[in-house]
Amino acid sequence: MRNKKSIRIVSLLVNKKVIYSLFVFCFFSMALHAQQCTAGAGTYTSGTGDAAVGAPAIISLTSSAPTIDGTIDAGWANTPSHTISKNVVSTYTNGTTRWRAMYDATYLYVLVEVTDGTLVNNGGNGWEDDAVEIHIDGGNDKATTYDGNDFQYGYIYGASNASTANMYGTATRTGISWAIPSGGGGYILETRIPWSTVNTGGSAVAAGKMIGFDIYINDDDDGGSRDNQGGWYSTSTTLHTNINPAGLAKLKDCSACSTGAGTYSSGTGDNAVGDPGIIYYAATAPTIDGTVDTDWGNASTHSIAKNVVSTYTNGTTRWRAMYDATYLYVLVEVTDGTLVNNGGNGWED
Repeated sequence: MRNKKSIRIVSLLVNKKVIYSLFVFCFFSMALHAQQCTAGAGTYTSGTGDAAVGAPAIISLTSSAPTIDGTIDAGWANTPSHTISKNVVSTYTNGTTRWRAMYDATYLYVLVEVTDGTLVNNGGNGWEDDAVEIHIDGGNDKATTYDGNDFQYGYIYGASNASTANMYGTATRTGISWAIPSGGGGYILETRIPWSTVNTGGSAVAAGKMIGFDIYINDDDDGGSRDNQGGWYSTSTTLHTNINPAGLAKLKDCSACSTGAGTYSSGTGDNAVGDPGIIYYAATAPTIDGTVDTDWGNASTHSIAKNVVSTYTNGTTRWRAMYDATYLYVLVEVTDGTLVNNGGNGWED
């Protein structure tokens, strides 16, 4: 996400390695990144291999596993959300419903936020009540009948307890945990699925891996049979037996942004920026104490090395920046073997 402003920084704060004020005048364009990965549409160009994928959904690597309790942990803010709005059965009427997913070496984590003003579980078939269905093609082989790496998992709102026995769909559910509490105007599904259960025959779990993936939402508003069903990517009514039409998701390490050069094409508008410096979104605000908090490791570093007055001789000096809705945070690390503050004009020290 790129902002529509160039930013002038006229004074930069210092970290624990720098015990003096540094006056710098910089004029360049920077881009604010709300998240490191953007949401893909889940498209797939069949028959030509994964290199031809158009825009797979992104499943982000996480270094901190979420607690599976139906509460949205802070880490979920670092992975893209994907809207579930397509009509599968009748007209899907549940408003803004979305899913997000993260992964680590052991688990696939999925969060689904469902908007629904009328929640129903009358004890019949789970797919006839309010429920979430997750479809996974662990080997991404696009089979037209379910094989050993194809799975459908149904999670029923209002189940007596969140156990695998109270799910429906594929019988292989080893190690799956989930929570589906209700909230104001809807409910949340949070689930953890072991790769050892769904990655049979698939490539190693690592950034770049592709899986077939889709999510359906069943909606019952009157206690009878299902009233409608919405989907993320596919609109097939037989996805539970034929995984082929499912969307595509890609595992990706979104932990860092690349560094831009800060170039700017003057006179042609900010949309002509060549390679802006990156300001990383801070899910957690850093403590302003001159200590380099862990989150600074996610922000891109940019070298300060150009000569403005005479020849700059301070070796490796760099800056990083993060932002949130309230503040711009800047960290500068200066290499300087001779530190001076003699009480005169600040810009002379």
